[in-house]
Amino acid sequence: LHLEEPSGPGIRVDSGVVQGVDVPIHYDPIMAKVIAWAPDRTQSIARMVEALKQYVALGVPTTASFLRDLLDSEPFRKGETYTDFIPTHFASWTGNTDEERKVALAAATILPEKKQVVFAGTGTSIQPSVWESAGAWRIGDNA
Repeated sequence: LHLEEPSGPGIRVDSGVVQGVDVPIHYDPIMAKVIAWAPDRTQSIARMVEALKQYVALGVPTTASFLRDLLDSEPFRKGETYTDFIPTHFASWTGNTDEERKVALAAATILPEKKQVVFAGTGTSIQPSVWESAGAWRIGDNA
């Protein structure tokens, strides 16, 4: 795991992972909690959006792009959040597939020859992940 946590005034991160840790395939999906505080809702949202832009966790999927889109939505900014907020406003959310394609294309261009890792005595083999092969890199996620 390559990890860069946000910091700054009004930002707090409660996390159970650290840089370089191997996150198992069946990890707890709540690896970290980001908290933003400011004198009012508008400033708090702006701080949280910036914190999510700064948060880097390469090697595991995150909800950062979903959360940024949620925070940028007009109903959320107005405080119109109820228990059915996500099904009402984000039921068809699919994320930024163009950004995902860019990441996949970049990964494909820098990966070394394919290697298989065979676990001794088990007959089980795996393909190293893109993140293990590519090292610490990322596409700019500050959109």
